[in-house]
Amino acid sequence: MKQSNQKSIDESFRKIICKDVQESTLKEFLERLDQLNYEETSTYLSGLVYIFTRKRWPQLGEYLLKKCAEHIAFYEIIKWSYEAYTYKERQMAENSVAVFDQKIEEAMVNQISENQFLEKESRSNYVNSIHRFVTCLTVLSLHLKNVPLNERQLYLRRNLIKANRALECFRRNNPGIKYCKGIILPFKGRSQMVVRIIDTEAQSFNTKKRVPYKLVVETVDMDEYEQREQQLITLQKPLSVDSQAFLEFDVMHQFDYTVFEDFLQENKDKLARQQILHQDKKRFDQQFPPLKKELIVRRRSCIDQIQSYTNKQLYEKDFKDLFKQEEKLKHSDKELDNITFLDQIANEYPNKKGTIEKIQKQLNDSKNFGQQQVIQQVQSPSQNDLKSGPFSDQQWDDKRQVIQSLSPYGQFNSYCLRSLLIKGGDDLRQEQMMMQIIKVSEDILTQVGLYVKSYDIIITSVDSGILEFCNDTLSMDQLKKTMPSMNLREIYNSIFGDNFEEAQLNFILSLASYSLLQYLFQIKDRHNGNILIDNQGHIIHIDFGFILTIAPGGIKFESAPFKLTKEYIELLDGQESCMFQLFKSKLLLGYLELRKNVDKFAFILEAMKIDNELPCLEKFDMKAFKDLDSNQNLTNNNLRSMYINQLPKVPTIDIQNIMTIFKN
Repeated sequence: MKQSNQKSIDESFRKIICKDVQESTLKEFLERLDQLNYEETSTYLSGLVYIFTRKRWPQLGEYLLKKCAEHIAFYEIIKWSYEAYTYKERQMAENSVAVFDQKIEEAMVNQISENQFLEKESRSNYVNSIHRFVTCLTVLSLHLKNVPLNERQLYLRRNLIKANRALECFRRNNPGIKYCKGIILPFKGRSQMVVRIIDTEAQSFNTKKRVPYKLVVETVDMDEYEQREQQLITLQKPLSVDSQAFLEFDVMHQFDYTVFEDFLQENKDKLARQQILHQDKKRFDQQFPPLKKELIVRRRSCIDQIQSYTNKQLYEKDFKDLFKQEEKLKHSDKELDNITFLDQIANEYPNKKGTIEKIQKQLNDSKNFGQQQVIQQVQSPSQNDLKSGPFSDQQWDDKRQVIQSLSPYGQFNSYCLRSLLIKGGDDLRQEQMMMQIIKVSEDILTQVGLYVKSYDIIITSVDSGILEFCNDTLSMDQLKKTMPSMNLREIYNSIFGDNFEEAQLNFILSLASYSLLQYLFQIKDRHNGNILIDNQGHIIHIDFGFILTIAPGGIKFESAPFKLTKEYIELLDGQESCMFQLFKSKLLLGYLELRKNVDKFAFILEAMKIDNELPCLEKFDMKAFKDLDSNQNLTNNNLRSMYINQLPKVPTIDIQNIMTIFKN
């Protein structure tokens, strides 16, 4: 997006947040939005949906419905965001919520596509399939908590193998229909259609309350799939599994009734809310019966599914029976190995023999997957992902190349191997807002050589979602457990060896960035479990549950503006070093850049502050935040005196000279 266009849209955005917005202003803003491309539009949609739920402007509603008809990914963002931001209204069974629910689905189902490749009935079934598939993935995250620790990995992989079968059945049952070749999700870029799950890469993680899990999927572009479909058909093998239709895939069938009863008890409040949603849907169906001429999607929510499977007849098999055949399955390539074409590829591509043998060894080693390693933090990869010492020889890019070389989709130009984190039972709306702020910061700070990492967050309901997984990283906590006798500097020396200085510099550039974000947005609870280190030495912060005005336990005990420990200073060669001096100068440079762009952050916060839907904004002083850039009399030296000198003392440095050096 051109800078001038971005600025005019941001200015218009701020105007429409005002209480007395003019209709002409709103119209002008929406016209500007129509000029954006797919990526640019995606960044605004969730915020626009929230504004619509608070303001109910007809013009904005029409714009959102138009976007639903344009692209399935837009439909998903709008549908899921709307459900997440209207859950309170759904509890009160407000008719306006149900009316727009219906309009959203009508817009997608009744759209007229360019090529007329998808009839309405197929579109309806497809939309239903997406929601059912995503619901099953997030419900699986909830249920893993009730599975014994040493059985979780087996249980997770079994269900993901089912999901792969479901995808394959879905494709074969819908030949010639462009959309029905995979599950489209609103990822960045054009490679959005999930065509295969790599179940051998799945991994569950243990937190105090939940068990999110890592999911690795292959995605391609839908249009390219259509072009290459005939080539894929020739490589297909007959399915060696039951012909269970896609919509029959449901993790709920695999749970013992007593285990599920425990789950119901633990999630009583959520299920009560979900029951209200179910009742609201009944009223919706009564008031808005399906039209005869226009096919309307009837979709069951995650809640409806949970409630409908409480019948004991669905739990005839005892839960423990699922694991009686564990040893048999460990030695059954047909059941456990989802790369069923391995032998065929070996015969057809003898030059790939070395690569295939490497994969076969990996798969043989993975037969011991029933023993799950206890990992306390969400984003920490296993020991197998380490490079040297803690980081392994096979990093993410190496792994991607190996998997791609054996994949039937590996020759696609749009091929992408994505690593995701599936979270059930977790409200990610605040996390998504913070990630929008981090993305803006990333665009700003990279211009002065600093490092910040943003990642995708897809909200699928008020209490579930999909996050992009940070590959080639370990949490600082896991590193310290791996090398308990070493401090951080010694760990860096051990891991990076001859590349220590490069890793040290990367640490500085990322530490300065995240220190500023902690200071400006009051990010709290920064323990070693939610600070990652990547294989280049950068730090990456995750988990933004406590920001702005909220703190763990409601106690705002963190007086420091950001985390700068003794170990960090040691890694920077001490307070008297040039590296610490560089850190301070980068801190100032980053602050000056963020300060100039405070309005970009303000409009994100202002939009979400309407009605204070998020607790972190309820008592947030927006005026004080905007005042960061209001006093133009603050010179660089003034700022150094006010801000930088709060750090431990170092020899006096010429800020103007340093700024000139970095500018050049």
